[in-house]
Amino acid sequence: MSDWYWVAGYDGAFSPATGDSPIANKPIPPHYRYILWQQIAYPRQLWVFVGAGIGFLSICNLVRLWCMRSRKQALLQSRVASQAPDANVHLSSDVPNALPTLSRANRLRTAGEAAFKIFAFRWSIPFGRSYALSWTEVFFTVGYLAAVLIWSFVH
Repeated sequence: MSDWYWVAGYDGAFSPATGDSPIANKPIPPHYRYILWQQIAYPRQLWVFVGAGIGFLSICNLVRLWCMRSRKQALLQSRVASQAPDANVHLSSDVPNALPTLSRANRLRTAGEAAFKIFAFRWSIPFGRSYALSWTEVFFTVGYLAAVLIWSFVH
């Protein structure tokens, strides 16, 4: 083992595991080795979990930005095509600069996104006399606490 580990002696005292200490000559019981491994592995696993969550949310954000950009580009192309005299784009009305109608699936998706945003960010839970928590804050806090407790009880 390396010198930076702190090994628990049989009497419960902690001292560095160096060659000149009396603990270094004693064999380390298996449950102490497990405790040492747990003290190193547990924080790493928890940080990997937190990093994976942040990475997942970042990927979701990138996909959302890509979809928004492609949708804007399609709307700009359809607007340019509607201004052309021979355009075959179905417009929502007879107005010359009208946007093309959205399909039912796009309207349902947009309505679902709006409902999610209203629920996640605008609705809040009163907490105390002068504080309110949004549902997003509640879900992230409960998820993080659940992960910490699961890692604590599993190990």
